[in-house]
Order: sequence, then C-alpha cells, then structure tokens
Amino acid sequence: VVGLALMAVDCWPDLDPPDTTTPDGDSDSTIPDEDTDDNDSEATLIVRGYAAMNAASYKLVYDTLQDITWLDYTNPYDTWMNQSEWVTSLTVHLGGVTYDDWRLPAALTEATAPNGMPCTGYDCVCGEMGHLYYVGLGNVGYGPLDGISPQPNWGLQNTGPFENLEPHIYWYNEGTEAPETIAWAFDFNIGAQQEKTAAYNRAIAVRDGDVAPSEFSIGDVGPAGGRIFYVDNQNEHEWTYLEVAPSVAEFEFPVPWGETGGEGIAVGTTGAAIGTGRANTAAIVEVYGEGFQYEDGYGEYAAKVCADLEYGGYADWFLPSIDELQQVYLNLFLADDEWFTVGGDDTLYWSSSEYNEDEANKAWLQSFADEGEEEEHRFHDFKPIFHGVRAARAF
Repeated sequence: VVGLALMAVDCWPDLDPPDTTTPDGDSDSTIPDEDTDDNDSEATLIVRGYAAMNAASYKLVYDTLQDITWLDYTNPYDTWMNQSEWVTSLTVHLGGVTYDDWRLPAALTEATAPNGMPCTGYDCVCGEMGHLYYVGLGNVGYGPLDGISPQPNWGLQNTGPFENLEPHIYWYNEGTEAPETIAWAFDFNIGAQQEKTAAYNRAIAVRDGDVAPSEFSIGDVGPAGGRIFYVDNQNEHEWTYLEVAPSVAEFEFPVPWGETGGEGIAVGTTGAAIGTGRANTAAIVEVYGEGFQYEDGYGEYAAKVCADLEYGGYADWFLPSIDELQQVYLNLFLADDEWFTVGGDDTLYWSSSEYNEDEANKAWLQSFADEGEEEEHRFHDFKPIFHGVRAARAF
C-alpha cells in the first residue's frame, strides 16, 4: 500500500527486547503464541493491570515498542490548555504504587523528528499516537491511493486491549508558537496527524516506561480489575493473592447453586476453608456439567457461571468457598463501601461450599447486608434457591 512503507521506520532503535512476563513470572495471558493468527498488537501491547482512578478502574497498557504505558481512559473533549492541565494533575494507583507522572502523547522528539517538525497527514508513525494507530494496533489510514477513494478497511478497526479508545481527535503534547489557538493532534478515525485550531478535542494519558507491580495490599485493584481481598502472607498456598470480581462482572441475575428439584445431588468433596474455592468449583462443574435441562435449554448455576466468566483478560475465575467469601465481607465490604458493592437486589451470595454431608440439598451463603456480627452473615439454603454470584480468582 502506498505510503505504508513508513511503518517500517525504526523510531525507537535503542530499546531492549520487550519483557512479556507478568509480575508473577508467568507469560502474559494477552500474548498469543507465535503460530496464531491473532493481531500482532496483542504481543506489543500488554495489560499490566487495572489502575484505580476517581473511584473507578482502568487498564494500564504497556507499549513494548515505544516503552511507554497508556492509561486506557479517554478524557472528554476540552481545549488543549485544559487537557494539558488535566494530565499533569492526574494520579492513578496500581498495586500499592501511585503514578503521577502522566503527560499527553508526544508528536515531536529528537529521535522521531530530527528536522524539528512532526510529519503531517497519514502514515505518521513516529508520533506516539500515530505509532499506536498504525504499528501497535495495525490500523489503516483513510489516505486515498488515487487521491479520490479511501483505502480499504480504513479507520480504527482494531483497538487491541483498549476498551476506551475512540475514533475521534486527541491532543498531542506539543503546542505551537501560539498554543492557545493551535496545537498538534491525531485523528484516530482517519489516521491523520495534523495541527488543529483551538477546538475541543479528547485526551489520553501516557507515561514513560513500564508499570508492573510486584506487591498488592487488601483493597488494591487487582490485575483483572477486581479488588484484592486476601493476601497469603504465610505462604500456605501456591498463590499469594485472592481477587474478587467487580460488580460489573457479576452475573446479570441470581442463579441456583444446584438442581431445581429432587433430594439434591451431593458433590461431596467441597471444602469451606480459604484456598478451596477453585477446587470446589471444578468438582461442582464435573458433577453438574452443562446445567439443568429445561424446555428452552440448560439452566445456569453458580459454579458454572463463575467458571465460564471471562473478564479483565482472565478466564481463571471460580466460585469462592464460604471462608473466602467471608474474607470479602470482612476485608472489603465492611472496610470501604467502594471496595465491594452489591450488584443486584439480592444481598445473599452463594459460596462453593456444601452445608454438610448429611444434607446434600443445601449449601453455604454469605450475606452482604448491613454491618453486624460475623456469625449473623453466614447462612445455608437449599441449592435450588436463586441467589447472587460473585467470582474470584487466585494468582
């Protein structure tokens, strides 16, 4: 394609090979194997976790080719001056670390524009947003080949790991001699870099280098966007942290623990202790399979809802045990009303722990109602009853 040869320009020739491992030493889950057909953006844009900002959480995406970290948040449109003030006052938190060194993306650096001027138009890959659009995400600019017709499949077709990147114009860091009236910008709709008059445009924040937290504390936003509710400080388990999913990942309506009739099928191997939730879930799904057949198909049940969950770039969720849910209640729900919010009308949540061996038709629940004695918030109920479900994961 005419002009796209510019994408081969090595704008950052001195960077070391990217580190594609997660803080726990495992290969990052967003990176495909070399023999897959997935877009290469997943290999160069790595989700390092969800950062807390203004009572919400957003992905931090490490760009291995540019050695910068993107905050996956679009600030609503405003003037270049106001967006510059916004980004310099920005503070986010990840894994107990505060990051306050954010800036707008750069269009002009000594390495990328040795002649002192950013390029203008399509295929400008040496500005940080242009590089993200064309190289990191593999998109095609509008740029007509014949001066009349646009290129096929132009536009922001691929957003990679980004959830909040929009096909609109974003401000660059560079102003001009009159920044109050003109500044540099990049159009993520058509893939063009240009000077823009003092209009109202969006902004996205970046910082230099990587972010890869090695330690988390109770209440921190975890790698999948949930909250850390338990830390294994005694090294009793093969994992160190337990993370509960946020309310937006909660199943859309209450579901039963087990079958909707009969005497109850006993799984018989579920435990109540911290560290048993994952094994409990696997055992339940093995016994109950796809669910309970109705006239219109199979009915959902608590353990499978969690086992099937894919959220935050992870698919290793499970239904917590009753002791694990109690830690969510004690360490998150009672500690800070922003750390755990009930997703629906039902404040009772199923655990993966059966009540006892003699009553196969019952299982334990945790209440997330008003504050009270610990014992008052643990209940058991019949498995066919519908209650809330919130998944957890260990890492």
